[in-house]
Amino acid sequence: MRGIPRGVRKGATSDFAVRVGHRTTAVGANTFIMDPVKVFIVDDSTHLCEMLSELIEDPGNVIVCGTADTARGAVDDISRTEPDIVIADLQLREGSGFDVITAMRARNPGGAIGSPRPEPMIVLFSNHMGSELKKRALELGADHFLDKTSDHGRLLELIQQRAGQRSE
Repeated sequence: MRGIPRGVRKGATSDFAVRVGHRTTAVGANTFIMDPVKVFIVDDSTHLCEMLSELIEDPGNVIVCGTADTARGAVDDISRTEPDIVIADLQLREGSGFDVITAMRARNPGGAIGSPRPEPMIVLFSNHMGSELKKRALELGADHFLDKTSDHGRLLELIQQRAGQRSE
């Protein structure tokens, strides 16, 4: 599928279309639909994983491709599922969100350079908000550090931004 943007798959109808969010635009002879943005959630609370899944899933556009409650389980499953976004809590059943960030960035220290698939956006999503925690998260390679109690809207914005980046 040469010339087709990453994340786009060929469909069966006779017009080109690229799906961005909820819009489909006709552009030619075959149909192309964006693969959904894949999100992986790392949190020790099953209840929170379910609530986040309900908040962010948008059939055809955003899917939760997996969850984990430990750092080791998360890193293994993230490698297997290749999400576009990882949302991780700071405090896990075993390990921490810092461990997840460190392991993910160590696997591909150059990010997307030379990689067939870009590194996922990492969002640390925690109740523990302090300037030192945020500083450490960003130094380790987190892209964002958000407050679980008040930043749900910002989390949704980041997911939509990522979807928009994939369509460019």
